[in-house]
Order: sequence, then structure tokens, then C-alpha cells
Amino acid sequence: MKIINKIVLSATLALLPVMSQAADIGTRVKDINDDVSAITVLLILASVLLGVLFMILGGVNLKKYADNPQQNPISKPIIFLLAGIILFGLGSTSQTLKDTLFGEDAENTNYNINNQIT
Repeated sequence: MKIINKIVLSATLALLPVMSQAADIGTRVKDINDDVSAITVLLILASVLLGVLFMILGGVNLKKYADNPQQNPISKPIIFLLAGIILFGLGSTSQTLKDTLFGEDAENTNYNINNQIT
């Protein structure tokens, strides 16, 4: 837990000068939105790669089960395969989920925070 606190503190201190130089709150919100979008793409890519790895492990464990069913339970390869399928499918369903939750024009709207303040 202490390591996580140190990481968060160092990230905050690293971003503090950048955020203080921003011209207005609209620019800050746009910068944060860009950062979150990049992190989202990274997480989806990681989930797809992890899904492929889980499906490979499920196939290997299924082969082990076929070779010796007494020593290897069938539940382990099924769990790996299901987890791999879900993680692999996350990449293709994330845009649909985003459109469902936030609307189809969520990323096409030109939202200007300055118009909301005045």
C-alpha cells in the first residue's frame, strides 16, 4: 500500500507543473481526457493480449486433461478458456459499450467548458 501511495504522490508531483501552466480549465479538462483515452486504449490492448494468453493456457490444460483425466480436472481449462474469451472480446465490445452508456456522439461532440461557465 505504501508503494501505491508513493507512485500516486510522485505522479501528482510530476503532473503538477504541467497542470499549473495550462491556460484555463478547458485546456486542463481536454488534457486529462486525452490522458484517460490513452490509458483506456492501453488497458484494452492489455486485456486482448491477456485473453489470448489465457486461451492458449486453456488449450494446453485441455490437452493435459485429455492425456490424463484422473490427474487433471476439467474445470481448470474451462475457466482459462472462458476468462480468455471474455478478455479477448472486451476489445471488440468496448466501443459498443461506450456508445450504449454515453451515446453514439460521445466523442464527436465539441464540448467547450468555457461556454458552460459564462
